[in-house]
Amino acid sequence: MALTLSPTNLLDAATISKFIFGVDDVTMGALLTPQQQFAVELAADSASAQIQKATGFYHVAGSYIEVWDGAASDEIIPREIPITAITSIKFSASGDFAAAPALDTNLYYIAQGLFIALRSDLLTPRGRGMIEIKYDAGFATVPADLRLAALRQLQYLYKQVGKGDSMVGLKSISKMNESQTKDSNLGITGLTTEVEGMIAPYRRFETSSSIMFTRVS
Repeated sequence: MALTLSPTNLLDAATISKFIFGVDDVTMGALLTPQQQFAVELAADSASAQIQKATGFYHVAGSYIEVWDGAASDEIIPREIPITAITSIKFSASGDFAAAPALDTNLYYIAQGLFIALRSDLLTPRGRGMIEIKYDAGFATVPADLRLAALRQLQYLYKQVGKGDSMVGLKSISKMNESQTKDSNLGITGLTTEVEGMIAPYRRFETSSSIMFTRVS
């Protein structure tokens, strides 16, 4: 029985067990009490959630349905990136997308994995809740620097509940950083400043031309 983690966690149970605790599965062999296992799982999910909030998207591959306001724009910027596939885009003045036809795939394309560009002078409608997008986004394999950032934040969070000494896998890294006080300081995101620096290249800066959206799933 492996660690139970959120589906959007940047880490997997094997990575946490091997890298932090130095074993293939930390839930075997009574290495952790039930309370300690719960603390590890909670800290791991929290570390990923903090990173995802700070950067602006989930990172992990998934399928999404979003309903957006329209702003008469020639582009649509969904919530999640990198965009890997589009199932459908629908416009509806009434918000009844079940009856609305999907846009022809020749009328749009994915631009650099960051947004959807419309072709042939096509613009989105203007108004509340008039655009529905079904799409896939995220990394099939989460980049190594993001996973390491999640591990370092997990280590910090777990130490706050007095369990850090059992994280033998990262003990040498912890010792190496003892003299670097900035690594134990928290930034405004609740992440350590070390982790904030690691995730900086992944932050979203662009602003969608759509006014708002509603995540359907």
